[in-house]
Amino acid sequence: PNDEYLYTLSTFLFEPIRWNKKYAWRKLTDHEIAASFAYWMKMGKLMGIRDLPDSYEAFERFNRAYEQSNFKYSEDNHRLAVATRNLLLGWIFPKWMWPLFSPVIHAMIDPPLLNAVGLSNPPNWFRTLVQGTVKLRGKLIRWCPPRRRPKLLTEGKLRTYPRGYAVAELGADRG
Repeated sequence: PNDEYLYTLSTFLFEPIRWNKKYAWRKLTDHEIAASFAYWMKMGKLMGIRDLPDSYEAFERFNRAYEQSNFKYSEDNHRLAVATRNLLLGWIFPKWMWPLFSPVIHAMIDPPLLNAVGLSNPPNWFRTLVQGTVKLRGKLIRWCPPRRRPKLLTEGKLRTYPRGYAVAELGADRG
């Protein structure tokens, strides 16, 4: 249904902004937030999503109301969440370490979403420790000198592309 597409689109707008607000070394400017809203509204229009809101505030109200009325546990939610968590862990750690780091990922997820996907909710002290560490990282990065050159994903080693990749080489018609 259209509201599911609209909600998914809203997460691409709001989750990075919320993450930035909690953990980044600097806050986004109003202009950056407005640009992000304009970008995702244009994306939604190009995707044919109907009933796009005409303001950031209206879209945020929709996002919160949708979550409140639709976040409910289902086995499908759980399977998708476990697969996504394990994908993230697999990028960084060998499989035998996943049980050690799963609670760290869970500590970064809001309790309503954890409940909807059936992942364990870590104790409050652990959530505070993990989130505090990520916030501290953001504050420390603020004092680091600026990078001399950009850190591009295309230049890093990834399991799926061990020799790197060029965006122009990606796509279903390339393989």
